[in-house]
Amino acid sequence: MKVQCYEIILKAFHTRPFQEKIFKSPTLNAAQLAKEVGIPTYQLSQVINIGLGSSFFELLSSYRIEYVKHLLKQKTSEEKNIIDMAYEAGFNSKSAFNTAFKRYTGMTPSQYQEEHLQPSG
Repeated sequence: MKVQCYEIILKAFHTRPFQEKIFKSPTLNAAQLAKEVGIPTYQLSQVINIGLGSSFFELLSSYRIEYVKHLLKQKTSEEKNIIDMAYEAGFNSKSAFNTAFKRYTGMTPSQYQEEHLQPSG
């Protein structure tokens, strides 16, 4: 695949899933995402594996973690249970979420929230 083609696909991939939050579907798979982005599944896999140096599930987890991090920074997050945020982001279990969050950020969700919660005002 040509470099320009990679760049076009990467731009579509990074823009569309995050804007539309399709990554929040707990059953999302590579074939569904490829259809949403408008490319064949094998091309999506190539872009993720070669272009981003990641696997589909690692990339999906990173989008979900970023979404939860965004929620944790909001004042209203104090009223929400962290595991509910994880389920809202598309994680299927507490253990999968906690493992991914710790691997991705180097801290627990509670530690992250404590460090990054924006004061009200």
